[in-house]
Order: sequence, then C-alpha cells, then structure tokens
Amino acid sequence: MGITGLFVLQDASITATSISTLHDKVLKNYGKVLGRWSVDYKLFRESAAPAGGRGDGKPAPAFFSQIFISSFPDDVFCLVDEAPGAGAGPLPVEAGQPGRKVLAVFDRGIDSIVSLKLQNMWVLRQSMRADGTSYQCGADYKVCLANVTQTGLFKFVVAEVECVNETDMDSARERIRAFLFDTLAFPTEGRFFWGDTLNVYHGTDEREGFTKADTAVQYLEVFRARPGA
Repeated sequence: MGITGLFVLQDASITATSISTLHDKVLKNYGKVLGRWSVDYKLFRESAAPAGGRGDGKPAPAFFSQIFISSFPDDVFCLVDEAPGAGAGPLPVEAGQPGRKVLAVFDRGIDSIVSLKLQNMWVLRQSMRADGTSYQCGADYKVCLANVTQTGLFKFVVAEVECVNETDMDSARERIRAFLFDTLAFPTEGRFFWGDTLNVYHGTDEREGFTKADTAVQYLEVFRARPGA
C-alpha cells in the first residue's frame, strides 16, 4: 500500500448532507466508485476502577480501543493504554513501560473474546462509525469518504486519502494536501491526522515503512480526539 492521511471536516457549516457535494467533487475528478466502505471504533474502560480514577493511590483505570476497517476485513486493530504502574492490559501483548500505548493487530475473533469472555473486566464506553464510499482516482490516489456518527447522530466528515506507491511521508503529505485542495477543491477549514501524535509502540523497534497499522493509528487519532463531539 501507499501512504494515507485523514482529513476531518468539523466546521459548524458541515452537516450530514454536506458529503453529497464532496462525493460530486471526487466523481468529477476521475473518481471511480470502488464500493461501500466503513470504519468502526470502540473504546473500553477497565471496569474495576471508578470513572474519575482511583482515590486509594492505586493506578488510574486502563483503556483500550478497537478499530475495524473494511479495507482490511480480517483484522482488528487494538490500542492498549497501559495505566501507570499497570501490566500489559486486557490483551495478550508484551508488557511495556508503564503508561505507554501499545498497538496490536488481531484477527476478527478477538472481538468475540472481548465481548463474551472479558465483559466483566472491560466496559464499552463509546462507539463511533464511519460509513461511506471508496473511490479510485486515477493511478495515484484512492479516496474513502464518509459521515461519522455516534449513536446515530452525525458528528463529522472524514476523508481518507491514499497516495498510492508513495514511500516518503513528507512527500505524501504535500501531495495529499495538493490533491484535496487544488484538484478536488475540498474546503480548507478542516484538520489533518497523520498518526504521529499518540506515541504508539507497534511491538517492534524495526519499522518496515508505512503499513495498514499506521492507517489504523490515524483513525485512532481521529476518534480519540472526538472532533465535533
């Protein structure tokens, strides 16, 4: 895959119907519909600790997040927030330094394990969903465009842009910005998410370039920032 970037439109003028204009902009610039596309986000909190943190000097509650991206149907991306002084969290990942965030990729079966076997340990606190359409725009770009909702209520619009066959992050960012604003004429009153603010440990010190896990981290940035909430 190439390198992706996410662009979120959360201006007060953006509504659930605004996406129709954005779809038209993509289609008018050689966009070919690839099909339906979606992302689901779930945030869980450790059930043993009170919502405001522990008042007995023990570590604050741990959290973990799940991301399901339809582009990667066999995978569940899980971000574990290790509370200071805590262990490895709810999933079988290597215990790291206290307080860090660990990203792990599992098959879809992990969702059933969490919901059925760990339900007394982890409480679902929040869920959000992006539901939209993916497009191929020439040979160089792929665009996924969706409304994001929470409990059925519109929150914001997210656009995932993949710069196909790009390997340099700085170059990809420049090209994605130019493609969105100059070619597609998207409104500029939005925010980019590149996956570089969560300080996530991917399970290895050796990185092999941009991967699907990096795209998942970008979505985790978006949903945890809760724009429009």
